[in-house]
Amino acid sequence: MKTSPAVAVLALLCSFFMAGPALADDLIEEIQNLPSDSQPISDWETQHADNSDVSYPNAFDSDHGRTGWFGKSWFDIDGNGCDTRNDVLARDLKDISYKDKKNCVVKSGVLDSDFYTGKRIDFKRGKESSQAVQIDHIIPLNYAYAHGAWNWDADTRLAFANDPENVIAVDGPANQAKSDSGPATSPTGRSESFNATSGRGWWPEKNQCEYAEKFAHVAIKYQLGLPDEDRNDLIDHLSACETKVHESDSSPTMKKDVNAAHEKTTVKVLAVFVFSAAVVFTRTRKRISR
Repeated sequence: MKTSPAVAVLALLCSFFMAGPALADDLIEEIQNLPSDSQPISDWETQHADNSDVSYPNAFDSDHGRTGWFGKSWFDIDGNGCDTRNDVLARDLKDISYKDKKNCVVKSGVLDSDFYTGKRIDFKRGKESSQAVQIDHIIPLNYAYAHGAWNWDADTRLAFANDPENVIAVDGPANQAKSDSGPATSPTGRSESFNATSGRGWWPEKNQCEYAEKFAHVAIKYQLGLPDEDRNDLIDHLSACETKVHESDSSPTMKKDVNAAHEKTTVKVLAVFVFSAAVVFTRTRKRISR
């Protein structure tokens, strides 16, 4: 039996209306199926990394700490001649000017609406002024180390530290406040006093739904184990965003995130409707002309 164009359009529109919850359900299921939390016996300053098999030998000049486990800060892993920090600034800022002729080192720009605070922030390169806009890892490196990255090979650790999906230009103070935190916990202590989950968690002031999605996507991409506290908190936020929690249970920030998400969905649906209607109209005209 041949499906009519009208039915096809209706099915397509229905699929767009249903895509949000379905995708959210899939995301939650994938988070639930992530590996069990795998914690190291000590902190990354005490533990030594095996980087003998790395494909970029010049990326590591140590075997402990941030550079020993995840390579030199903002290593140019994609080989475009610009380090990761400048790649991210160029991607996330507007009205950019460059310091060099290669259009690589960002001299100034504007973070029009900071992902964590919603503020407009002017960036100007300088010893002190550069701190206004910082590059954050959605999943912090030390957090990742504490929950499974300690067992990754060197190439994976280096890729994680410079993955465009895991790095974002944000408000400096917000980034400092976040530090090494996951949604509900963070690693603390050194040597024998190291604890992977005893520190506080953190959520941004704005865009909590989108932040939860970004965090989840990166964790799933690298199959990073999550402690129960963080896994459950992440699922709770995604569930709240999906089901549009009642006003009494929803924070103002969460409600704004949900409304923004539905506005984006409405635009997508209208665009699909216009395109589909045009296709149906064209096919109908051809049939009539025959």
